[in-house]
Amino acid sequence: MNFTLSRKSYYAVIDMGSNTIRLVIYKLNSFGELQEEQNLKVTARLRSYLEEDLTINPEGLNVILTTLQHFQTVTRSYDLKTVNLIATAAVRQAKNRSAIMGLIENETDFKVNILSEKEEAYYGYLSVI
Repeated sequence: MNFTLSRKSYYAVIDMGSNTIRLVIYKLNSFGELQEEQNLKVTARLRSYLEEDLTINPEGLNVILTTLQHFQTVTRSYDLKTVNLIATAAVRQAKNRSAIMGLIENETDFKVNILSEKEEAYYGYLSVI
């Protein structure tokens, strides 16, 4: 039996939640299975930067940008097929979410996808089962 290993394919997900921002890189192995290659987590506590007017303050924006720029140095070292950045409640609820998305998209390689409450619940359910 002759197995030929094709070039590995890498995929990345960045989960920007209310408490943590996590980067997970997966590789697709020769059997078509995703295996975790790298998992980085920063305790950002974005919810704590949400002001009374429901905007994330400049300090919180700096935490987001600094973290994502760090993650960018990691993602650039891989031959990635995709990088999906998903944001959940803290960004979804922020009145300045458009400015947050613009900052991220102008200052990093990432495009932001904000999950709805229903989508967030669905993916949480999937991860449990």
